Amino acid sequence: MAWRPVHPRHAIERARIIVIFKGQLPAKFLRKLASNSEERRLELGFSSMNWREGHSFQIGGPAVSVNSGPAQLFGWDWQNLSTGNVPLETLVLENQNLIYETVDYTRWAEFSSRFENVALPILEEVLGLVDISNLVLEYVDRFVFDGPVTEARAEGVLSETFVSLPEAARTGSAAWHSHLGWFEEIEGHSMLINQNVDAQDGSFQADGPAVRSLQVYTKTDLRPRDYENGYEGLRSAMNAMHVKSKQLVYNILTPDMRQSIGMEGS
Repeated sequence: MAWRPVHPRHAIERARIIVIFKGQLPAKFLRKLASNSEERRLELGFSSMNWREGHSFQIGGPAVSVNSGPAQLFGWDWQNLSTGNVPLETLVLENQNLIYETVDYTRWAEFSSRFENVALPILEEVLGLVDISNLVLEYVDRFVFDGPVTEARAEGVLSETFVSLPEAARTGSAAWHSHLGWFEEIEGHSMLINQNVDAQDGSFQADGPAVRSLQVYTKTDLRPRDYENGYEGLRSAMNAMHVKSKQLVYNILTPDMRQSIGMEGS
């Protein structure tokens, strides 16, 4: 029995870029931007558009205060759906952030180019009102074990230099997780790094046998200091965040697993 990446050529299950704003966008602005972007939405292949509404609440004083009136608009999203109505690609604009996500990742060049094609015209409008607080890049990699859960030894995926695990975790007899976080500097900006590895049990069918997988979550969270020209002024930093994320995953995998997903020699 052996481990395998979730896809034949790579292990990336989901990739996401998040732009967090300093301040909130007003609902009137969100409605107008959605209306003005409708033609582009269709041209870009997003078949679904949804408003995001909810009730606000305030914590403080003797009780929690809840707005019981009409639901308030706080954003909208576009979705590119599969034939089975599963979201393959999503763009979300909310009053405090913009999120672009895909489950159909191929290469960084294609992913970053698509993000800019979809999101930059919207960001240009948004950044006329607010600045960027955080720029976040997230990757979720997954490795699946073809065999009994109790035989899913972690060293089939993780290198010897990875943080040591109890024997129960290494042998596959128990689920486990390892969550790490630290700060680094990149291109003059402070960056929080999170690398979380979780052993998860699930099944491909409702009544099927348990399947063990390892999820590797890698997040680089940039806190910009001084920059110009909006997102374009942070493009180089975003590329460096991708390189860092790739290196983080490379460092914890075995040589054989690196080879299976095309990371050796890259």
